[in-house]
Amino acid sequence: MTIAAASHLASVVVMVVVMVIINMLASSNCDQAMERIGKNNKVLAGLKNDYKRELANWEEMKTPERINQALRKHCLAMRPARPEQIVRMQANGEPNLGQYSVAQSRKRNLGKTVQYRKTR
Repeated sequence: MTIAAASHLASVVVMVVVMVIINMLASSNCDQAMERIGKNNKVLAGLKNDYKRELANWEEMKTPERINQALRKHCLAMRPARPEQIVRMQANGEPNLGQYSVAQSRKRNLGKTVQYRKTR
């Protein structure tokens, strides 16, 4: 075997060793990444379960029976708003056209307040 052939063989062996080391490092990094993904997937599944549970609790609390029960518990007397008391708002914060205006409400209530004070 000549020196050139031995040198060529040595460079091939070194290349194979370097490639094996790179492959081992890449495999180790992939295994670590897969472990992290597995842990994150477990956390995500737990959070999804928590979300579903809280959503179900919230839906249950919004039922009329539960609302009335909470009102009684806190000694609050409430009733649904009358249609003229409901104001639908636009995204910009303005009431929809034709809605009962706040100014009209204040004007109407101001008259009642004055009348109430006069009677007392």
